[in-house]
Amino acid sequence: MCPALALLLIAIPVPLQEKSGRPRHPWAEWKTGVQVEYRVTQQNGNGPKSDQTVTFTLLKVGRTECTIGMKFDSKEETSVSEQIQSLLEKAGEETITAAGKQWDCVIWKSKVEWQNRKTERLEWIPKGSDVPVKIVADDFEGVAVEIDQTVEAAGKKYRCVRLEGTLGKSYPGNAILWLTHEIPGRLLRKKINTSGRCESITVDWELLKVEAKK
Repeated sequence: MCPALALLLIAIPVPLQEKSGRPRHPWAEWKTGVQVEYRVTQQNGNGPKSDQTVTFTLLKVGRTECTIGMKFDSKEETSVSEQIQSLLEKAGEETITAAGKQWDCVIWKSKVEWQNRKTERLEWIPKGSDVPVKIVADDFEGVAVEIDQTVEAAGKKYRCVRLEGTLGKSYPGNAILWLTHEIPGRLLRKKINTSGRCESITVDWELLKVEAKK
């Protein structure tokens, strides 16, 4: 799998719910040690598919940021790294249209650092909810097309938000994200379609296992 595609680790919430205050962070609300495991399947053009397992582990939660361990395991090699995500910071307010409705949103800003690369993410989250209806980041730009979709993964049904958009500034291509607050990191599934030098690339992230406690 192309290493840069691993940057597409968008992690967000689920169906709108009544609450107040700052939205829950995708990782900081969970206890350290929780793990989420995915099967990542990649196909280049009409060639054979290749699989690898990607595991995220919450290592540390601090006052301003949290650290997530990342393990990429394929038949050819295993690599490990760490990603640092800042806690959410309010960046403004705006009313936008998504999934056929208007939403009064607070814009929340966070920063991500991985392999000496620092990026910023903005999330438009309706007031009183954890759910972003719009995301603008270096690796994804898109809006919600469905607010409450039921998706089955790893033997369980989850209520999700589905966002569709482009791969931002990283790659030409499109992505679909299924996100739920029921698992750490909130990424339930992801489908990516992009282009390499000579052929198309399709990447599919599927949830395999969750080991989580709040």
